[in-house]
Amino acid sequence: MRDEALAQIITDIKRKRELAGLADTVVRGKVLKALRAQPKLSSLLDRPFKEFSRRADYKALRREVRRRLREIYGVFDLDNKRQREALVSKGDVRDMTVVRQLLALHQSSKERLPFYPRVYREIFSRTGVPSTILDIGCGANPYSYHFLGCKPRYVAVDLPSDELALLNTFFERAGIDGEVKGLDVVDDADCIGKLGSFDVCFCFKLLDSLETVKRHSAKKVLGSLNAQWIIVSFPTLSIGGGKRIKQERRTWFEHFLAKQEWSYESFEIPNEVFYIIPKGLPERPLRKRKAVLVNDERGGSDTAVMREETIEERTIEEKRRS
Repeated sequence: MRDEALAQIITDIKRKRELAGLADTVVRGKVLKALRAQPKLSSLLDRPFKEFSRRADYKALRREVRRRLREIYGVFDLDNKRQREALVSKGDVRDMTVVRQLLALHQSSKERLPFYPRVYREIFSRTGVPSTILDIGCGANPYSYHFLGCKPRYVAVDLPSDELALLNTFFERAGIDGEVKGLDVVDDADCIGKLGSFDVCFCFKLLDSLETVKRHSAKKVLGSLNAQWIIVSFPTLSIGGGKRIKQERRTWFEHFLAKQEWSYESFEIPNEVFYIIPKGLPERPLRKRKAVLVNDERGGSDTAVMREETIEERTIEEKRRS
């Protein structure tokens, strides 16, 4: 009866459209964790679901689990899910028009869309051209692969969901040396190091969400990464660009970097600030540098855009020796 009740709770939580695509295993883990904090409710799981589903403490648990799942799952436009599936399965995923349409269907990548070429140029001018990239909490960011200006092996990690299957199809159809991993990094941070060694790791708009779900989980994730360079970003405006997020919200992160004796550089685009951290390199001084990028209004063909993305061909190994 207990397993049957858990299955019904999971189904109940996933009735919300924005959570329907999540794997049952992810939801189950969050439910069990919430139940451990409510032993009285947990003791009722041997009874029929209808018997405890009307209880106020159950409804509170359901709200809390849904809230936590939303915080770490991201903000996909579910009304356009069919459009996303059609673009990936039937569109020319090597065409930049299709790529831009895909990126526009996720809030964070939509905000970043006008600035992708400059973002990657800023990053790789410091790290060198990577041959391997790990993207933790990736969301829709892997669709920006064609903006990289290079062709690294790309491993995308996020919560197990239907969206990961779409990313895998995108990699295959675009001829990208890519791999998709379903992983809950809050509860399975120790598994991150087992993913392998990487030149660069992206953690875009991820760490605040992790800390909200579980305190110190972001620090554990950063410590588990096996990467030469870590690129962390934080939003500077609330979703939709309505309200400025104060820099004090990132103070904990900068204090953590200081404690680890990790140097960094930073730059900004509208809505987002990026930190470039040389984790796996011999220690060398980096200035705390801030550069603000302005909107790129250039038009032109896809070829012109791709030329703009071209970066200096300095490899990670050359950077390491410099």
